[in-house]
Amino acid sequence: MPRPKQTDARTRLLDAAEALLASGDTPTLDAVCQRAGVSRATLYRRFGDKDGLLSALEAERGADVSLPGDVRQRALDAARRVFTTEGLGATMERVAEEAGLGPATLYRHFGDKAGLVQAFADTIGPGRELEGVELHGGKDLREDLLQLTAILLRFATRNRDLLRLGISLESDVLRSPARLRSGSTRARVGRFIASQVDAGRLHGDPFLLTRSLVGLIMSHATFLPLLDGIEPDPDAARHITDLFLTGAQAP
Repeated sequence: MPRPKQTDARTRLLDAAEALLASGDTPTLDAVCQRAGVSRATLYRRFGDKDGLLSALEAERGADVSLPGDVRQRALDAARRVFTTEGLGATMERVAEEAGLGPATLYRHFGDKAGLVQAFADTIGPGRELEGVELHGGKDLREDLLQLTAILLRFATRNRDLLRLGISLESDVLRSPARLRSGSTRARVGRFIASQVDAGRLHGDPFLLTRSLVGLIMSHATFLPLLDGIEPDPDAARHITDLFLTGAQAP
């Protein structure tokens, strides 16, 4: 016996919404209705609104009703777990499996492996904190460096798994895209150091000075705790800043 027409429309709407979610597309009402071949009025009669449709899909079919923004975050969270345990050589398919998504969804959101690593690097670094730093244009060089050092030291101490990943690169993915290098934390610090060399407040090669400062921070955050079992103390950032300026500050 054929199902009643009402049941057919409801089933088609659920099928359409489920298919759109599985493909990673935004399940807008228009998209669902178009795919199901029914009117918006029919959808409203069956489910009330979009939330009602997604709730029914979750309750009746056990579907994951995460929206695309959630999909992206799930993928990035999975990328961190996979990359920090298996290295950057892990495939897109492996990250998709960890995130509970289809590989095609990852490719739609990130384009390719380099795009995923780029997005991953953009979200894990201390970039947002650095953007909020109120620098003084070098007028108070020590205070500016102290702020930068404190932020980087806190981040490095809390994210040692990510630092180990960066140190022991198993892939050229991070090194290959120029956009990643230009937007990296070290590049940002390097631009600040270079500006202070140009202004005559620091002396030396900006590249080497940047490496030295970042190296001091990395040592205090990762290597020294590993060697002596002591975490950075509250004055570590001040000590690093003073030590750096002792050799780098212009007379």
